This record gives sequence, C-alpha cells and structure tokens, in this order.
Amino acid sequence: MKRNQILGMSGLVALTLFAFGGHAFGQTQPPTYTVIDLGTLGGGNSTAYAINSSGQVVGVSDSHAFLYSAGVMHDLGTFGGGSSTAYAVNSSGQVVGWATGSTGLDSQRAFLYSTGPMQSLGSLFGRSDAYGINDSQQIVGWTYVDNTDQHGFSYSGGSMQDFSGQSTIAYAINNSGQIVGESEGSTHSLVHENT
Repeated sequence: MKRNQILGMSGLVALTLFAFGGHAFGQTQPPTYTVIDLGTLGGGNSTAYAINSSGQVVGVSDSHAFLYSAGVMHDLGTFGGGSSTAYAVNSSGQVVGWATGSTGLDSQRAFLYSTGPMQSLGSLFGRSDAYGINDSQQIVGWTYVDNTDQHGFSYSGGSMQDFSGQSTIAYAINNSGQIVGESEGSTHSLVHENT
C-alpha cells in the first residue's frame, strides 16, 4: 500500500511540474518594470491618481491638478484659487477632480477638463468633488446638500443628480453606468445601478 502511495505522489509531482512548464515553484523569472519619474510642475512633489489605456496620467503637483500626456505634465489650473486635484481620466483624455475659487475651500467645485479651461460641474449646495468619469462622460463624486451632509452624485448632460438621498460618496463609474462608493453612516461599500 505504501508503494502505491509513493508512486502516486511521484506522478502528482511530475504532473505538477509538467503543468507549470517544468519549473519548480519559486524558480520562475520575476516580472520586470520600468519606473518613469513624471516630475513636478516646478515644486517638490507630485502624486498620480489615475492612468488611462493611452498612458495619460492625472494627479496633483504643487497643489495643482495635472494631466501628464506624451511626456509632458500640463497644469490644469484652478477656478482662481490656490489648489486643485485631478482624480480620474477616461479613454478620451477627459479629466475630473476638484478646484477652488478665490474664496478657498468654500468655493471648491467638481470640474471636467477636456482640452480647454476646466469647466465647473457646480454643486447642489456648497462644495463638490468629482472622483470618476467613464467613456460616455458620465461623472460621479460627492456634493454637499446642506451645511453638513455629503451625497453622492452623478453628472451627465449638464445636470447633477443626487443619486442616494443619504450620506454617501461615489468613487468610480464604469462604462455600463454602475457606480461604486461608500455609505458614510455605517461605512459600507455600495454599488449603485440605474434601474
């Protein structure tokens, strides 16, 4: 009986090695990567938040939103204030995030950038921020709906819609229009689907 068990184990090992191209575990070549320093907008720091399939990267450098494309970092500006951040870019190179106006964070608004000056998406009440955009230019994020409550929003066709009726944040939207985010009351993940 022991002999059959040992032969059975040997056959299993041989089959396993054959299935993995004859390499034993731990003996495969590690993947290699190239790290590209995107630089800054002239100061000392930058952070990248998203990349699209064309290699365009968005983020923040020296308190300003940027789009890195074809080897150049472009400053997307603000609405007259001192800071902005870009969080997402779709396959067409359209960018979303937030930017401040001349009154600082009280004037923070979600924006869409598409080859020209950034466009404010507005707000339902006070501040807003955009975190995601899909290839149909549907945008999601959060907006204040009164002095204290943040609600997730979807933006399409020039209109911002409160999709939740509760304290939420929308982080991303796919090309099917499904939205993911969190519910702040109990800090649970959520998926919002149009019905």
